[in-house]
Amino acid sequence: MFVKRTCACMQAIIYIMIIIVFVLMKFWFDSGKGESVTCSSQTNSELFHGVLGGLGQFGIITRARIALAPAPKRVRLNLQN
Repeated sequence: MFVKRTCACMQAIIYIMIIIVFVLMKFWFDSGKGESVTCSSQTNSELFHGVLGGLGQFGIITRARIALAPAPKRVRLNLQN
């Protein structure tokens, strides 16, 4: 039972990380040296992709700018499985 829960939890984390990669436009992070760095796909692009895939080894993301999309006016919710 523990293995199934762990796998489901890891799948949820991976899914969330994939979403973050697609909507993250720019972020600011504090490096291990104590300096604050701004990264985007155009500015410091190698560091941008390194921090996204580094699992916290480069530093801590302190601020982020994400892409937003307009919400639909109506949504149909189906709760039947």
